Formats: sequence, structure tokens, C-alpha cells
Amino acid sequence: MGKLRFTLTYLLFWIIIAFSCLLAENFSLLTVDHMGGMQMGSLFMLSFFIILLLVFYYILERKHNKIKIDTILLCTIATFGLISVLTIVLQPARTFSDGLNGATNSISFSSEEKFAYVLQVIIWCAVLYGVLYAITRYSISRRWLKWLAFIYIVGLFICALVDVFMEADKIAGIFNGNYLGDVQFVIYNSNVWGHLLLIGVFSCVVLCLKRFKIYYYIPMMFFVVMIVFTSCATATFVSLAITIAYTIFEIVAMFYKQRKKLVTYLFAYIGGLIIFAAVFALMVIVNVNVFANFWQFVYREIIHKDYSTLTSRTGIWASVFGLLSKNPIDFIFGLGYRTGNAIFTTYYMTYRDANFAIRSTHNGVIEIFLRHGLLGVLMYAALLSTFVFGLAKLIKIKQYRVAYLYSLCFVGILAHSIAESTTFFTPNIGGMYITLIFFLPVAKETKYNHLKELNRDLQYTKIVHNRVTPTNICYFINSILIGLIITMLSVFLCKNSAANPMHNTEMIICIAVACFLIVGLIVPPLYLVANKNQTVKNAFKYALLKPIFDGKIVIAMTIALAVISEVIFQAFFELDLFARIMFCLYVFAIYSLTSLIFYKKDNCPVLDEANNRFTVLLTTISREVPYE
Repeated sequence: MGKLRFTLTYLLFWIIIAFSCLLAENFSLLTVDHMGGMQMGSLFMLSFFIILLLVFYYILERKHNKIKIDTILLCTIATFGLISVLTIVLQPARTFSDGLNGATNSISFSSEEKFAYVLQVIIWCAVLYGVLYAITRYSISRRWLKWLAFIYIVGLFICALVDVFMEADKIAGIFNGNYLGDVQFVIYNSNVWGHLLLIGVFSCVVLCLKRFKIYYYIPMMFFVVMIVFTSCATATFVSLAITIAYTIFEIVAMFYKQRKKLVTYLFAYIGGLIIFAAVFALMVIVNVNVFANFWQFVYREIIHKDYSTLTSRTGIWASVFGLLSKNPIDFIFGLGYRTGNAIFTTYYMTYRDANFAIRSTHNGVIEIFLRHGLLGVLMYAALLSTFVFGLAKLIKIKQYRVAYLYSLCFVGILAHSIAESTTFFTPNIGGMYITLIFFLPVAKETKYNHLKELNRDLQYTKIVHNRVTPTNICYFINSILIGLIITMLSVFLCKNSAANPMHNTEMIICIAVACFLIVGLIVPPLYLVANKNQTVKNAFKYALLKPIFDGKIVIAMTIALAVISEVIFQAFFELDLFARIMFCLYVFAIYSLTSLIFYKKDNCPVLDEANNRFTVLLTTISREVPYE
């Protein structure tokens, strides 16, 4: 990614990550059934839009930042992607016999589904390559990662407060002795909600990497308490262990640095917890209802579970190996990306428990084994070994605090992955987040040779400001407006269908926006005239006619490609509202990409000047030293 943080491509980088996570999560937006998954038309439209963004991004990086391909990294990810593609394309139909009534159940994937999965693998590999390349080359600043963790904590804290209000009756029932069932909160699954809260605990630890901060420790404790109410045993035990280990470490660290005041506060805090535990135990013993009822909840829902089978998880894992052993090649290559769960769910339902539909294997490594086989597990282990190398480097340069706290997070996530499908490097929001926050910065911050090179770049980055005139700005604005007009009008290429008709409201909005943009084309020339920068004739010539004339090839190609794409999409899919919105974004991406290809620097220096100003901003806030 070259000098990613010194250019506008930085913004495009995060946009691509956001859309690729949306694709991986597969939420059916703008519909009643969000969890039902996208329609095939939406899936393809979003996939092609992200691919265009990726092409746009890598062309920019190659053209302006002079990036060089990382051969080893690219070959590793490409090999992993090729294996995934082969397992998708060669995936045969599977037939299972129900053990109860002997009925057969067959699973097969259509060519459309396989093609959609292949596109998602390509997107995931490209995004993963970008993330790994960006961080290992010092393109993502630690400060930006800290902001990401901070935003996550704030958002999670707000959701948790809302959940307390929404589920007040169930929480009260725990203390009153009339427990009404799982406290589901805004998340449909208590395990998922517990996982999100656990990652919040880890995020608080990461934000305290340089020194202890009470305003991160308080939400950490709040998240731990909330995890208990989810009755998710794995997340509860891991969060308590991490919090205790972190607290003891802070006491030792402050005592070692002779910060007497803070040490006193922390000892008082520990003493308060001990007293609270003693009082709580006494209240339970004397059978005070509130405390006794809460303890009964904790004992029944967390402590007294069937841990001999890890709450039936061992049966799920045995089923995974039973399925893979039926076809030896599956044992090596797995069932393929996004195919494992569909096949395994049916296998489990027919052979193990017809009344219990599972969504995952409830184990991170076994989940990878199911999808990508033994080869995938070995490659995953190789990626994780980078963390060990990073820790060794941190210890070597005496960054003990960072090494310990990152180890705490890393081990905690691995411990959670024993009972839940929590993994690094997965193409979803959770996988991307924990990869960015908890894994790669360890290796990144220890490579001082690259860091010195980065500091030299910061010191000697030359910013040559272009002489941007009002005429240049107006030219640039109208160039964008032309693309937006084509984008808004392109929605009318999407034909109506009985299943997904275009409503009058949609058409009125599109027409209104297009008309507003067309009117907006004459505003920049009038601005030039009003400020006496140009005569009326020259203002309309340079700010209105020139963008149209210079972009005639771009406009023609955008319209042609939009029409061709529409014909292809309509031949195979029915486009719903979300797909039509993505089609508009897809058309604008085509316009932007073709504009980049035919871009003439002399015509519009505004983009270069904006890039330079963004560079100045980022170099100013990125002058930082690794953890001290």
C-alpha cells in the first residue's frame, strides 16, 4: 500500500474494508428479514462494486504511491485463495439419510451460488492482502487503531446501556428469583453478544498499553458484569481471568515504578473487591433473597453447566471429523469457503440431533478445518506464529508492558476460540477488527528499520502545493456533478419486475435529485461571474462546457458499461431496492475509474492539492514514537 497514510487512498482503504465486511456478514438490508441474507442480485451487485473499488484503489497506489508487490505475501494469500476457489468449484452434491425415518436430504450448489462464493473469496483475499501489506509497511498509524478501539468501546457501551433498559424485567427477574430465560439484548444470540462484550474488554486493555487509565478500566469492569448476565460461560471465565491478570499487572507495574498514590488506590480497590466478595458470600449464606437469587442464577447458568462435553460441543466437533472423514480429500482441503456450514448443518441435523440447528462448529480452529481442511489449519498456524515472533522482538527491545498486554489479549481470544468460532483473519467485521487491533500491531511496532524509514519519510516528505484557481475548483465540482447525474439516471436502466418493482417514490426521488444536480451545474459558472473571476462566456466555457468536452470519452464509456452491465444483471437476477442502490454506486465507480484512466493532470489540479493537504494533515498527527 505504499505511503497509504500520506494520500487520499487512506479513506478509500477504509471504505473498501467496510463494504467487504458488509458482504461477508451478508445482512439483507432494506428488507424485513435482515438475517435471511441478501438476494443473489444484491450479492453480485455488491461484489462487483467492491471489485471496482479494489481496482481503483490498487491503480491509485501503483500510479501515485509507486507501491511494489510483496511477492511472498501475495503468493501465500493467492495460494490460500486458490485452494478455497477449487473447493468451491469442485464441491459435489451431498446426500444424507435421516437416521429417524430414512428420508434422504440432498445439498448442492448452483453455478450462480458457486460464482458468488468465488467472487467473495477473491474480494476477501484482495482485502486481506491490503490489510497485511498496509500494517506491515507502517501504512496504518497506531493512533488510528486506537481511535478504532475507542469508537468500538463507546458504541458498545451505549448499546449495553440501551440493553439494560430494554431487558430490565429479565435482569430484575434474576434478583427476584423468577428468571424469565436468556437475556437476549439487542443481539439475537447471547453467545454473540458475550463475544462482542469480551472484545470490548480486550479493547480497553489495548487502550491502556502505554499507561493505566481509569476511564478505560471502568467500562472494562462494566463489560465484565454485562457478560455475566448473558450466561455465556466461556466469555465470563475469559473476561474474569483477563481482568484479574490485568489488574495484578497494573499493581505490580505501579509498585515497581514507585507511583505510591496510584498503588494506594489500586490496593484500596482490591481490598474493596475482597470485602464485597466476603459480604456477598455472607449474604448468600444467610439466604438474603437478592444475593441468593443472583448466586443461584450464576451457579445454574454458568458454573453448573455440563463441562464434561463443554455443553455438547464435543459432539459437534466429533460430527465435523465424521463428515470430513467420509471423503479423504475433504480432510486435506475442507468443504470450501461458505459451503461448510450449509453442508455441516444438514449433516448434523440428520445424523446427530434433528431438533438442534447449529450455526457454527463452536471452535475457531475446527471452523477453519471444516472450511479449508488440514492445509488451512497449517497456514493459519503459520500466520499466528508471526505473533510469537513479534512478541520476541518486543521482549528483546524491553517493551515488556506492550508484550504482556498484547499476549493477554492474544491468549484470551485463543481461549475464547476453544468454545466459539472466534478467529483472526476471517472475512467479517469481527475477524477484521480483532486482526487490526490485537494482532498485527505487535509485529508492526517492533521493526525499527522500517520505523526509521517511516520517520525519514515524515521528515522529508515534500509537499508541493499546486496553484489552484476558482476556475479549477468549479471545473472539478462540475466533473463530479456530471458523474452523479449519470449515476442517478442509471437507476432507470433497472427494469421493473413483479418480485421487486421500482416504486413511484424511488423514481420521484431519483428524478428530483437528478434535476437538482443538473441545476447545480450552472452554479459554479455563476459563482465565477459573481466574483468577477471570469466573464460570462469564459465562465460557462471553462466551468461547464470544458468538463463535458474533456470527459466525453469517460461519459460515453460509463453509459455503455452501465447499459451492458444492466443487460447482464437483468438477464440473471431480479434487482431489489438494495441492489438498485448498489448499481448506482457501481456506475459511479465506473465513472471514477475511467476518469482516473483518462485523467489529465493539467486540466484539474484540485485533486492533487486535496491529496497534498490530506498528506499534511496525516503527517502532522502521525509523528509518533512506538510505545515507550
